[in-house]
Amino acid sequence: MRWDFGEAGREALAKLLKSDNARIAELAGEAQAAESRPWLALGERRPGAARLANLHSDIADPVLLEAVRREIRKHGWICEEACIALDLGTDEKQRRRVAIVADNDVSHYILAPSGDLEGFYSLMPGEETPSAAANAAPLSGKPAVEIRTETIRRIFVNGRPVGQPFK
Repeated sequence: MRWDFGEAGREALAKLLKSDNARIAELAGEAQAAESRPWLALGERRPGAARLANLHSDIADPVLLEAVRREIRKHGWICEEACIALDLGTDEKQRRRVAIVADNDVSHYILAPSGDLEGFYSLMPGEETPSAAANAAPLSGKPAVEIRTETIRRIFVNGRPVGQPFK
């Protein structure tokens, strides 16, 4: 409404923000806070509520689960078909992590201090970030070489690996 109906749409959202129905007021607030129009791909995408029906989850924490639901409502390409949200626990910085799995795609997120999910891309073991590679000491003489065993995690759906391993 905010983008499609101009000032009239913004006025309508302002009225919906004051709704006695808490859910309507919450969704109007999300629409009003959006910084860009949610673009749709080819053809019309299903609304967030319809895509939420595709969500399966093992997430017990209601705050984390609501963040996942907001992410799905915000982005029209998430959970077009059946999808699974997994609570991955916390990382080394004590940030809550979640993965959303759809078909062969795994998207990793962290729960930001704002309460929203932010995209997070964990690296495969053995890969280095460009900054880490740039800071590596230059090889000279006989380098010390070692092989280290690392523990990785991977998501399996119906016994089949999906996405890339992650730390």
